[in-house]
Amino acid sequence: MTGFFGPWDLGRLISDAFGIYRKHWLLFIAIVAPFIVVIDIISWRLTLSIDNWSSLPDLYNSSSLAFTALFVIMGYLLLDMLIAMVIETMMNCSFIHAIGQRYTTQKVSIGSAFNSAVKRVLTAIMAVLLRGIVIAALTMTVIGIPFAIYFYIKWVFVTHSILFEGKNVPESLSKSGEMVNNNWWRILGYIIVIALIAVLIAIPITFIDMLLPAYTSYNIAATVAGVLIAPITIIATTLIYFTLRVEKEGYHIGRLAADMQAWDADRKPYYAPDPVIRPSYCSRCGQQLAPHTKFCPNCGKQVNGSPPSSEASDSQESSGNDPEAE
Repeated sequence: MTGFFGPWDLGRLISDAFGIYRKHWLLFIAIVAPFIVVIDIISWRLTLSIDNWSSLPDLYNSSSLAFTALFVIMGYLLLDMLIAMVIETMMNCSFIHAIGQRYTTQKVSIGSAFNSAVKRVLTAIMAVLLRGIVIAALTMTVIGIPFAIYFYIKWVFVTHSILFEGKNVPESLSKSGEMVNNNWWRILGYIIVIALIAVLIAIPITFIDMLLPAYTSYNIAATVAGVLIAPITIIATTLIYFTLRVEKEGYHIGRLAADMQAWDADRKPYYAPDPVIRPSYCSRCGQQLAPHTKFCPNCGKQVNGSPPSSEASDSQESSGNDPEAE
């Protein structure tokens, strides 16, 4: 797996995602666990507060109070969603950096992942927020739901474009859309398969709740499932992103290293031109030569510029065959 860098088909995508996870599982869990726990605690506390407000009998005695209660509840729900989105985006940025480290340095540093994530997290938050607003607005009507699904897939790589390529918000939306072009159904299929795998992993974990005391309302099972599943989904989505860049741009490990260096320095990546290997031909017979060929395989003529040994020269003149083959 170490020497392979895409493109990933579905089978190898799943295999490599679990392989990467298995190799660095402790570090990956250490990255995502604090974020998942904070998100779940915030959601739990806000849910308790909303339940307490709705149980107050005097709250619904007047229409004005009912409206105020509804307004407050909606405000807290939106605040909950916003806080969760910010924390989740920070988690994704940190984890995606760790995946880049795994391919470029073979080492995963939690401190480096967090530090680099902070440098571009604000742009990522703005992009994710804009994407969320558009998708949420589309889901308000039945007619808009198919469009919401379409744009969700089209913009699924917005965060990756910001982190690896240094794109701004409009550029990231455009770049993600370009990458998904002609691959929409394929990406949808990949994401559905990954989601089904995540659900299958989460189902047994939910039985933890059955072993807990009845008085607790905090869903520990959901937190545990989130911590275990988040790395798989982020790794798989990142490998899909790499796959599309390999297929569309000839992306390779050298360019990923340039992306990581630029990300750590908070600048746009610069790609040095890939070396162009020009074909060479034998000056005697016109045979195309492979790189580093010393003698023409067709006529035996020396092509490396250094004088051949007398034994090789005699062999060439007498037989016309490649002296190395003999």
